[in-house]
Amino acid sequence: MTGEKANWFSFSPANGLVLTCANCRSDINLQMSFLDHHPGVCPICDIECAFLDWKDRKIQIVPQNSPPVLANTIRYLQMNFGELEYVELLACLDEMADAIR
Repeated sequence: MTGEKANWFSFSPANGLVLTCANCRSDINLQMSFLDHHPGVCPICDIECAFLDWKDRKIQIVPQNSPPVLANTIRYLQMNFGELEYVELLACLDEMADAIR
């Protein structure tokens, strides 16, 4: 890796509510904790994003800039999973990640 930041994802510090947009590099203050599988947008550059909570961090994924397999998966989940199913999926992935560590 070259030291350049990825332009398809960004994350906050642990327990933080501010992250830097992966696309425009502006700070986004998320002001509250959330987990929503619906598409969102950066309030500065208006690019479509998926925002989620993961391991005490806020994550921004920019599907337009992400690897196609991830963008397709996010879109599939948004269209075919309800909120509860989405949360359950992330909880399962979280549990596996904890077990691996």
